[in-house]
Amino acid sequence: MLRKTLLALPGLVFAATTVAAMPPGIELSRDHHQAFVLNPPVSIVHNLPGDTGLVAIFDNIGKKYPHGTYWCCTGNSMMGPDALPGFSEWWLAAAFTPTSDHTVTQIEVAATYIQGTNSMTLSIANDSGGVPGQVIKSWVIKKLPALGSCCIVDVQDDKGGVPVTAGTQYWITLTTDAKEANTWSAWQYNDTDQVDAGITAVYCSDDNGGDCDNNDQWTPESYTPALAFAVKGK
Repeated sequence: MLRKTLLALPGLVFAATTVAAMPPGIELSRDHHQAFVLNPPVSIVHNLPGDTGLVAIFDNIGKKYPHGTYWCCTGNSMMGPDALPGFSEWWLAAAFTPTSDHTVTQIEVAATYIQGTNSMTLSIANDSGGVPGQVIKSWVIKKLPALGSCCIVDVQDDKGGVPVTAGTQYWITLTTDAKEANTWSAWQYNDTDQVDAGITAVYCSDDNGGDCDNNDQWTPESYTPALAFAVKGK
């Protein structure tokens, strides 16, 4: 049984649902794509990298705000095919375009954990007609912080680096593999820009349930605020 609740967030008022299988204190938007916690964080923990000398190729992480690195308690759901019965598999991607040639050696994403396997696949991919195309390189990120905590960022370093070209759009994707089929997590929104939408894409598969407009495909999407992440390098 689903319980409907009216949620009021900054700029948002909409009906949400609570699924019996989900952890207590977490609710979903009507379309199941946004996850919320109803109580504020009980403690503040940070893990942002220090001054590493890296160039910020893209960065909307709120490093100047000790209690606001990103929106702690609101994010867009990401689900493997077995995360919740009857729900669509749902992945997310966010785009960035370098203004100069660089080599990416560090990626930061504000991804949090809800339930299932605490692991996701992080990738950098080429663009293919405005959505993620061929994956350039992937990593597995584990031990994501809990949804509703504040404000640990998942940091992936790569000493070899990934070359990127000025004026070319690339994608950071968060997906699940076979070992992460029951993963349910969230990509948090940034709190440094509440006006401009991010260039985003979603992958939806209803093979195990749910309803997708474009099944088994990446589709352009727009979120305001945008998803929180940073790409750094040299």
